[in-house]
Amino acid sequence: MKIEICRDDLLKQIGYKSPPQKVLLELIDTMLGSMKELLEPSTLYKEIREGIRVPPFLQGARLKYVGIATIGSGLEKKVGELFEAGEPTEAYILDVIGSLATTKIGNMLWEEIKRDAGRKGFKRGIRRTPGCQAVDLATQRGILAQLGDRDA
Repeated sequence: MKIEICRDDLLKQIGYKSPPQKVLLELIDTMLGSMKELLEPSTLYKEIREGIRVPPFLQGARLKYVGIATIGSGLEKKVGELFEAGEPTEAYILDVIGSLATTKIGNMLWEEIKRDAGRKGFKRGIRRTPGCQAVDLATQRGILAQLGDRDA
């Protein structure tokens, strides 16, 4: 899985509206370059069969999935190292890159699920993610339990 983050998206997420200084652009390009070494994107999803307890927002749905997407732990670890080394600007930029990458891998997962559902004759559905009111921590633990143990 390949995740691309473009400089303009990163600048927008950071909050820049006017062109930043050259030194910041160079730093951003460096951090975007290091991202490729740090990401270990992975997705996993599973159709939920009848008879399995589901969160309230899935009750009554004819086709149900649980899934998880991750960029791995390498980027988060590097952010911590940068903060510890007294490089908060680099750490912040890399952290924002991680947020953008997490969104992208989540979108990739959603597309995989939509394709699978489409092959089964379904055309649309709702997407819930952590942070949505309908997905509390207990529900998230249940989703992980549905997917089973996985070391990846």
